[in-house]
Amino acid sequence: MILNLEQYSLVSAFIIGLLHVLEPCEDKAIASLYVAWAGKTLKHCLFLVLLYGLAMILVNTFLGFLSALIGVYFLEQFQPILMISAALLTIIFGFLIMFHSHSFEAHCPIKLFKKVNPASLKSIIAFGLIRGLPLCPIEIAIMIWAASVGQILYGTLLVFVFSVGTVISLIPFALGAKGILFILEKKTSPRIKNLTPIFVGLIIILIGLILLIY
Repeated sequence: MILNLEQYSLVSAFIIGLLHVLEPCEDKAIASLYVAWAGKTLKHCLFLVLLYGLAMILVNTFLGFLSALIGVYFLEQFQPILMISAALLTIIFGFLIMFHSHSFEAHCPIKLFKKVNPASLKSIIAFGLIRGLPLCPIEIAIMIWAASVGQILYGTLLVFVFSVGTVISLIPFALGAKGILFILEKKTSPRIKNLTPIFVGLIIILIGLILLIY
């Protein structure tokens, strides 16, 4: 079967999405940490990473649509704002995870943290949408590709296919992180399990601070 140019481009975008996992990127670390903390079973972990990924697909596809419609130059003007917003909200989400542990809830000085459950489906969808806003170099290249094809629908489809490949590449990272955490909790005292939200929250806050600084 011989692919035409458009079909070949879509297959290429999907493969690039899969290979996106090889690029150092905070999304993989954040998604893996979140799923390792919130996931209860292997099936639940898979559901969480797919839900997180679905939210990222939605926002990336929308940005791809804007690129194809308006041009990538327009998005580049707003990129610093998107990156700062995502970094700040990542830091806030890290605090939410920290203070949602049972040991902190009763003494939480910030009442808002007691009302927001970072493990809820709404939270993970919102977090996935937030994490889809800042564009890494590969994503910027895909947006430029979408803007260059001269067709709004096809350009949007390119970004969508790329995003699907990216989400698939997140799955082994998330499940691997959950497996490591499960082994550590099993081989250590029950008190270690209570420290997991604090550890995960601190790492996510640190990632957010690094993004904010750089």
